[in-house]
Amino acid sequence: ILSYYHLTLYWRAAARLQDDLEVRLRLVDEAGRAAWASIGTRPVRGQYPTNAWPEGTVVADYHDVPLPAWLPCGEYELEVGLFPRFSDTGLKTGDEATAWLTLDTLEIEPPSGPLPPLPQERRYAFVGGAWLTGYDLAGEASAGTPFAVDLSWRGVETDEQVCLAWADAQGREVEATVFPLTAGAQRSRHLVTAPQAPGGYTLRVGLVGEAARCDWLAPMTDECPLAAVEVSPAPEGLANFADLVILLEAEVGRVNAQPGEIVPVTLRWRALRTMGEDYTAFVQLIGPDGRLHGQVDTWPVQGTRPTSGWTPGEELSDSHEVQLTSDAPPGRYQVRAGLYLLATMQRLQVVGIDGRPVGDSFVIGEFSVGGQ
Repeated sequence: ILSYYHLTLYWRAAARLQDDLEVRLRLVDEAGRAAWASIGTRPVRGQYPTNAWPEGTVVADYHDVPLPAWLPCGEYELEVGLFPRFSDTGLKTGDEATAWLTLDTLEIEPPSGPLPPLPQERRYAFVGGAWLTGYDLAGEASAGTPFAVDLSWRGVETDEQVCLAWADAQGREVEATVFPLTAGAQRSRHLVTAPQAPGGYTLRVGLVGEAARCDWLAPMTDECPLAAVEVSPAPEGLANFADLVILLEAEVGRVNAQPGEIVPVTLRWRALRTMGEDYTAFVQLIGPDGRLHGQVDTWPVQGTRPTSGWTPGEELSDSHEVQLTSDAPPGRYQVRAGLYLLATMQRLQVVGIDGRPVGDSFVIGEFSVGGQ
């Protein structure tokens, strides 16, 4: 993240709302394309659902809008919309036919100095003077799903075109996509699609029309190997959290429990990529009344394994003991798990096989209270 834009929205419900709406923000470039979009959250950092707003009450709703380092320089419009959860049909803004309201115009300028390096370093030199200096991507993907690639650059003096190509285990190119790269870019993000056939692949990178030297004494070539990616036939595990972490397995250690008792829960995680943030794991006990009747929040493995130290492909067993509240009503309970960033209270979204968010937590099991 290059910096943040600090925003407070003030909402007022003209009438009681029945829908549980979420706030979505986006940055729209000069060509009218959404260059960045938030994942969508309930107002007030997820703490004040719209269907709980009293009529006429003003609700202050603060947001940190990240300005990613990979955003090309230029002018952007900051827009806001209110959407039912997991729907693309938002509330219309007055008499307009759009669900988006423009709040401000932002000018993204070049960074004043060098940016921190990406987790994986590279030193690929192109004949036009540009250098690829690093990358960040997941080491595995599901066949046919979107796949984000972050690249870092030095010496990009003119507008270029980046080519990202998939090569199979025999070195044959099976798919390639070209993306624009603006002059002066130090970062770029590109969304490619994983191949349809499972197997081991190499993702290769090049600049269209420019030869590259992939190593100090290597001959010039059109593309350089970026990273090995294992493409699986179907999504593994129970849930994919933002293409950062997969919840592989989960176990709820009680079939029945009484108010005030401990419900043991074991989660098994796998890291998909290097993470620069320390995410908090949460486990919630949701009663038959839809209310929260027990929760734990902690860094994984009793706080001893912060996610910033996980390596791609690493698997961890993460045990939690969740105490039921003393007034927990009888009935069937859901156990939900997820991850969030404490600094912003923003949860990682669970994404489906098409790369679209389907939730911000995952139901890992059930149990009964009161002998039912």
